[in-house]
Amino acid sequence: MDLKHLKFTKEHEWVRVDGDEATIGITDFAAGELGDIVYVELPKVGASVTAINASLEQGPDLVNKDPFGDGWFVRVKVSNRKELDALMDHAAYQRMIGK
Repeated sequence: MDLKHLKFTKEHEWVRVDGDEATIGITDFAAGELGDIVYVELPKVGASVTAINASLEQGPDLVNKDPFGDGWFVRVKVSNRKELDALMDHAAYQRMIGK
């Protein structure tokens, strides 16, 4: 997956924006630091969460196996696009984690 179009938080989350919806997950760095993920608790769909990755309930290890693909957590409505400007691009995130 091309990570250059993603945005990143200091909390090791990635954000992929598509129209007015953002898909959010954790980075491979975060997944590696957490070790084998055996349980994921997802929020309820509603308000700003438009979808959850129900596959994680049966297979939380997807976060470790494919954090930037099938291991995504939630999709949310983008209510303030200016907030996205505060996120890092891939190069800045790589510098933050020392790569």
